[in-house]
Amino acid sequence: MEFGTEFREAHFCFDKKIVPLNHGSFGAIPDCVFKAQSEALHKVLRDKERFYLRDLFQDLPEFRKIVGSVLDASPNNIAFVTNATTAVNVVLRSWPFQSGDKILYTSVIYGSCGNTVKFLELRSGIKGVKVEIDIKMSEDDIVQAIEKAIDAEKPKMAIFDTVSSLPAIRIPWERLVSVCKQKDVLSLVDGAHGIGLIPISLNTIKPDFFTTNLHKWFYTPNSCAVLYVDPKHFRHIHTTPISHSFVRDDVPVPDEAKRFVDRFDFTGTIDYSAAYSIPAAWKFITDECGGIQKVQAYCNELAEKAGKMIAQDFGTEYVSGQGIAMFNVRVPVDIPKEKQREAVDFMLDYQLHHSNTYVHLTPHGDHIWSRWSAQIYLELDDFNQGIKSVRDAIKAWENKPPSQKTRSFLNSVEED
Repeated sequence: MEFGTEFREAHFCFDKKIVPLNHGSFGAIPDCVFKAQSEALHKVLRDKERFYLRDLFQDLPEFRKIVGSVLDASPNNIAFVTNATTAVNVVLRSWPFQSGDKILYTSVIYGSCGNTVKFLELRSGIKGVKVEIDIKMSEDDIVQAIEKAIDAEKPKMAIFDTVSSLPAIRIPWERLVSVCKQKDVLSLVDGAHGIGLIPISLNTIKPDFFTTNLHKWFYTPNSCAVLYVDPKHFRHIHTTPISHSFVRDDVPVPDEAKRFVDRFDFTGTIDYSAAYSIPAAWKFITDECGGIQKVQAYCNELAEKAGKMIAQDFGTEYVSGQGIAMFNVRVPVDIPKEKQREAVDFMLDYQLHHSNTYVHLTPHGDHIWSRWSAQIYLELDDFNQGIKSVRDAIKAWENKPPSQKTRSFLNSVEED
């Protein structure tokens, strides 16, 4: 079966009335993956003692092995967490920073991760160093800006994305990891948009820390992500929350190679069903979709065609994520910079209440940008619904009574 509308109806349970153009925020799961998750939940309910005290520890290594094969990483170096934000918190709040240490981050850091840096500034006396990144910068420009900041500030750790969220910018994280190694800086890669979206080889790149969500571009349910840690750092990384498996940094364990995963496999009686869906998600990608390369090829080509079509309709400009399934188009509206945040919040809220689709918007630089996601369940014509949604939201903003209140939290609660 060809990708597109027919594929969507055959494999996904979207409401028939909507056109899902915002995959980058929350992902989507095929029906077969949802079935696998449901079966896992039933397995728990049938015998909770056997599940939590025996089966869980027998099954998780198989799931890590699948993910490790895709990321090109040892299964002992990756552990399951609920989302990339949790993983970033695990690293930043575990690492034994000293007062005065610096953490370098970019202006397009995901909001919750930026807030974690702010929290550490208040609690631990570290200093955050921000590097400005613009949507039109080349990869060389990004590398040079970050390298210059590293030379000037000499941070202990640098955090950067594989692909930033808003706007969607392909960050040359592979080159940045190399720069960090050369300059003795710890690298923390936020790959929330990673597995399934771009090729990844952790054994080749060897970052110090790397996290990626499986619920976005790998088609698992929400609350499914992994954290990769270089084995030389195992002793310093602890679970969030601290739980039964806690071991002090200076205390040896019988099998140091499994020190990391043994700490993270069980942190409490949480829902592990999303991890149990990983085999079904991988089978869907390989069998129903023809493999991850075929998925990426379709989505990347669709993204380029859609981006050009939308930009032509808007009369603005299209900026790709550089060969990925997310892209950006400047919104055709002229709003003073001090009013852009309010306008974006209004237009996002308007779409939720009045549209059959949702196109994410964000202020960036001097303009408002729309971020779009191509997917195997979409065709080019679907993006016309997004064009209408954005244009309707703009019109509603321009006709909004001055006294009308606007919700202001929408951009802060998405896509962990």
